[in-house]
Amino acid sequence: MKKLFLLFGFLILQTSYSQTTKDVGTFTSIAVFDKITATLIPSSEHKVELSGKGSDDVELINKNGFLKIKMNLKNTLQGDDVKAIVYYTTLDEIIADEGSFVKAEKTIKNTALKINVKKGGRLSANIESDRVSVKGNTGGISTLKGKAIFQDIVSNSGAEINHKDLQTKQTDVTVNAGGFAEVKASDLVDAKTRAGGAIKVFGEPKELREKNIAGGTVTIVK
Repeated sequence: MKKLFLLFGFLILQTSYSQTTKDVGTFTSIAVFDKITATLIPSSEHKVELSGKGSDDVELINKNGFLKIKMNLKNTLQGDDVKAIVYYTTLDEIIADEGSFVKAEKTIKNTALKINVKKGGRLSANIESDRVSVKGNTGGISTLKGKAIFQDIVSNSGAEINHKDLQTKQTDVTVNAGGFAEVKASDLVDAKTRAGGAIKVFGEPKELREKNIAGGTVTIVK
């Protein structure tokens, strides 16, 4: 009898942690929610592999090429143990929301990339892009490496933008209300701080434009 209980328990455990693969249709934008960890992998197809405790409660919603990966309503913010491997052909937009963690397995290459990290969402990626636009809010964290010609950043409400290893020619960066940003540029940095924001500038750019309103700091790091 004891062996039967052990076998039954093992089968339940296997079912709970089994991996499922789902075709999601073509997408170029992705948003991850509910503390789910997502790994981005370039591919010739569009699919998502789900595993971990709670993976059966994940919803994959693709609306007009915008893919959302989230827990169902009953399990909101309970995706701590869920792992999603996301296979994509092209990515133009990445959103890490509600404590999720999005990481890129390989360098993301494209012409223009939009990034949004908010509500404790985190992103870690290597990129090669002509233009990257980044928004950070409410404790979101973006960590980018690689290179881009132009970078535009807005960091609000305690968000962290860690881009000192992202080489750019020009960066426009605005930090508000306790936000933080590290940037790197060779030609121009246009830096604005409001209400206690902090910016660190790497790369010794040829020109630095600086504007501070109601506090905030801009520091050049050599």
